[in-house]
Amino acid sequence: MTNNHTTGLGSKGQWLHEVCRTISLKHDQASCHQTQSDPEVDSSGVNVVEVYFEQFLKKLNHFLFLFSESELRQSFDPKVHTPDEDFPIHIYLVLALGAKYSGFQAEKLCNQWYMKARLRLLHDDLQDDLEMMRLLTMLCIFKVSDNVDYSSSSHFLGTNSYENSHCNTPRLTES
Repeated sequence: MTNNHTTGLGSKGQWLHEVCRTISLKHDQASCHQTQSDPEVDSSGVNVVEVYFEQFLKKLNHFLFLFSESELRQSFDPKVHTPDEDFPIHIYLVLALGAKYSGFQAEKLCNQWYMKARLRLLHDDLQDDLEMMRLLTMLCIFKVSDNVDYSSSSHFLGTNSYENSHCNTPRLTES
């Protein structure tokens, strides 16, 4: 039985703890093989945007189902982009999460993309409720390995605040 007092979130908190456990296992496995250098400085001409995009799809999206892989690939071709380009918010977060859980030591680039996403989120006027919920979830997952309870609480507060101020759909209640 999960202690709801720890998270104060019921099934929402349980979901986040399950995601954290799964991500931590994958991240720990990748860290065991972290002898690779950051592909950003690889002299072989590796495109880091493509590497981290693929890492996101391979390590996170296949079990979180945040995006339809085919739709994401149709809307963004990582082969033609460089790390310093301007991207949509969701692509910054895809790349940041891919970098974070890639097994490469890419903390600087990872944090740079994360901060750009956060800044864009403050300035862009997002009208799509599903997109906003997806972004909040991705921001939370980015921070989840640092502190699960903080991320869980932040996700809960963020989604509830957004639902209360922007969503036109009725709230679901837990039974």
